[in-house]
Amino acid sequence: MSIREKNKSIMRQKTTLLAIALLICSSWTNIGMAQVVSPETNEPYSVDILNSNYEARVGEPFFLLLGLNPMTLPPGYTLSTLVDVLESPDGARPEILTGYPKTRLTMMNAGSYRIAIRISLMSKSSCGGVDAEEILNQVINIQAAEL
Repeated sequence: MSIREKNKSIMRQKTTLLAIALLICSSWTNIGMAQVVSPETNEPYSVDILNSNYEARVGEPFFLLLGLNPMTLPPGYTLSTLVDVLESPDGARPEILTGYPKTRLTMMNAGSYRIAIRISLMSKSSCGGVDAEEILNQVINIQAAEL
């Protein structure tokens, strides 16, 4: 085998390895991303914010009401609720107590608050691993008024 043929063979092998690596990397985000489905309905889980208006009073608790669909959690799962304040008047951050089915926010200043809420299904194995699937990621605007 000549040096030229040997180089072509090596290049083919490298090209094949590169193609395999690119295929794996491009599909990596989909590996392990199967949706958790209800054992009762075989539908994926979702969460709805049940509030019909987003008007709060300064200094008083405002509750975000959350509804899980279907209503029963799958065995071995819990819900994680995260709330981020994206914008608030004069940088005043509300007091936040996350939870399900209610998350409490108490606005300290009058004005418009832009809030991101994320809810994930969480499961934990006995060996310490944690699996999470985000089922809600929504931004809402809450208007707080003086009493």
